[in-house]
Amino acid sequence: MAFYSNIYLCSMFIIAFVSDFSKGAPPSKIIGGTNAAITTWPSTVALRINNQHFCGGTLITRCHVLTAAHCVYGMNMNSFTVATGSSDQMQFRNIYRIKRFNVHPQYRGESTMYLHDIAIITLQQCIVEDQTKRVSFIYPHYLTPNTVGTVVGWGKLAHQNPMTNRFLQQVQTRVMDNNECINAYHGGTIRPSQLCGLHSVGHGFCSGDSGGPLYVNNQVAGIVSMASGCGAGIPDIYTRLDPYFGWIQQNMQTF
Repeated sequence: MAFYSNIYLCSMFIIAFVSDFSKGAPPSKIIGGTNAAITTWPSTVALRINNQHFCGGTLITRCHVLTAAHCVYGMNMNSFTVATGSSDQMQFRNIYRIKRFNVHPQYRGESTMYLHDIAIITLQQCIVEDQTKRVSFIYPHYLTPNTVGTVVGWGKLAHQNPMTNRFLQQVQTRVMDNNECINAYHGGTIRPSQLCGLHSVGHGFCSGDSGGPLYVNNQVAGIVSMASGCGAGIPDIYTRLDPYFGWIQQNMQTF
């Protein structure tokens, strides 16, 4: 599919020019993580095409999923579903069709380095909460440097491996000061609505975890947006949520 081809080509382009921030691309995997129980992160969901995982998301109401704009931008809402209820991709308990999705109106993709990389999916049928499916609160504060969070997803375990991970993975990350992140990217621009997370070499995300949650204090605080390299010790980039509270609230009112 064109969606996967574009991600793959963009990722290959990035690795060849890893020092240049302008070559950043949407990620798809957690590297160096550990297995995660869905009962620990019950708001985590999978976006799937033909029963194949391609992005993550977070339940923020029983009827709405928060994800990255680049996961759904330009897609037909009938072409993908949302799966919930298990940490094992082979054991998803509930599959939901899409009623509509709203991409942030200022999102322009790669041309603006994935600024405003946020979207909200409305489900055709609202979920019934239980231990494996539960709405996450949105972290209400600005994330300050050195805050520790957890990234969760089903993305690939290695760049060379075409398969996503069967089991949900988690890895910790440390929020960086944006100026520190800019230095790591040799002067690339990090906007106030973005944040950087630093992992040790061999840990992080790369491609399939896009759209998934960054959790702080068991609340969703960011969206996996962009990476440069895979577990290379270079900061990963997330969409902050605090600048978008109004937009999120507006879209959570609709069903």
